[in-house]
Amino acid sequence: MPRTSSPPHGDFAWDDLGSWTALARHLKADPEGNCAVADFIHVDAARNIVYDARTKHRTPIALVGLRDSIVVMADDSTLIAHKSQAQKVKELVAVLAANSKYKKLV
Repeated sequence: MPRTSSPPHGDFAWDDLGSWTALARHLKADPEGNCAVADFIHVDAARNIVYDARTKHRTPIALVGLRDSIVVMADDSTLIAHKSQAQKVKELVAVLAANSKYKKLV
């Protein structure tokens, strides 16, 4: 019986982009360590993740003196969290889902 070869195996790094901090590892940081997908300006701000998901009325996002934070702008909501608390975003989503006023956000 002829011998068959194994399928080729890829050698690549894996990163689950299911978190904001994982996303930041794939974005280019400025000299202060800020990673942004946004029209972003700052004074004395460092190591932040800034993401603008708005589809209309996009305006610059400006930070002053903020460090180690996640700032996410959407058309209908804004998230601001300390990076050390990023895992609690799932908890926040559960709170939003349980409240009829905010359920539409999740």
